[in-house]
Amino acid sequence: MAYTITTTMTRPNTGVELPKIADSHSDHDTVWRTKYAEAGVTKSYTWDAAELVLTIEAESPDKATYDTLIDDLETYSDEAASRAAVKASCISAGISVRIFDSEGTEFANF
Repeated sequence: MAYTITTTMTRPNTGVELPKIADSHSDHDTVWRTKYAEAGVTKSYTWDAAELVLTIEAESPDKATYDTLIDDLETYSDEAASRAAVKASCISAGISVRIFDSEGTEFANF
């Protein structure tokens, strides 16, 4: 059964750019995209009508596949650093983030 991770990013106005992994860790962004593709995890991006809320859905064939992908990514030293950089940039820019899965588990809310 498919497993989904949903991330919502809400910016204060349309003049605020959302941070990306590539902004601070471009090489790791390439690794990250490659690993997602190899695992068969697809992502979709949807803006709300006001273009303030971006919803990102990552769909994996199942939870085990997604967990294996994350375990693999965490072996790279830039994984934790890139996540911390994106989080710090979001907080600094007043962007709220919520990450949860299709089982109802919340992973982040700031």
